[in-house]
Amino acid sequence: SFSLIPSFFLVFKLLSQTADSLMSVVPKIPSGIYIIHPEETDSSFEVFCEMDYMEGGWTVMQRRTDGLNDFKRSWADYINGFGNLAGEHWLGLKKVFHIVNQKDARFQLHIALVSNNDVTSYASYDNFRLDNETQFFRIHLGRYAGSAGDAFRGFEQEQNQDTAPFSAADVDNDGCNPSCSFANRTVESCSILHNHTGWWFNQCGLANLNGSPEDGEQNQGKRTHILWDTWRQSGVPYAIKSVTMKIRRLATNN
Repeated sequence: SFSLIPSFFLVFKLLSQTADSLMSVVPKIPSGIYIIHPEETDSSFEVFCEMDYMEGGWTVMQRRTDGLNDFKRSWADYINGFGNLAGEHWLGLKKVFHIVNQKDARFQLHIALVSNNDVTSYASYDNFRLDNETQFFRIHLGRYAGSAGDAFRGFEQEQNQDTAPFSAADVDNDGCNPSCSFANRTVESCSILHNHTGWWFNQCGLANLNGSPEDGEQNQGKRTHILWDTWRQSGVPYAIKSVTMKIRRLATNN
């Protein structure tokens, strides 16, 4: 199991081998919770590893499936993580930073989406990384591939969330200074607009996979659900019921 291998690098080097050679070395590794220790960090921590999706080797950084976990959270919660690793959870920005910023490592971000009527789609980015906490975990995305559209970058430059810092209701980095205006509305905080959830907002943008519906009766006109606004059918965004964000080490030429 992962917990018996002290080096996170060794685990992902093993998993990056071809499926044939991997099967000849070890039996199939099941999906589940494992302990990892990223290189050049002082601590180990638990993650959920997904081994039965696209050849396996994925570390789940966010999963939403049943609405049992509240994503209306503070900056501290989004840094440290919350939820149930086997179910809905947010791994935590510090942990993701330690994973993707290992020396000589490149990581892919893969977003798997399921609509309310069970249509599936995905968006994938190579060269995914985060800046450190002093830079508010600014996100960096490589090339897009997929079928759901590039909602992180949107359709117009002002919608582009690539290189945006992370925001929460109590730490506002969304670029709305003092406010943003769109759809005939004035918005001072994208996090508060999205029901106090945290994300890489840039003047709000077209993506928020942590979005939460308003308590009680829905306020129409507020996009406070799981949002990936480039995934559309007949021009209308899909209503999304579940999403998983996962990362996997890319093979290097070294």
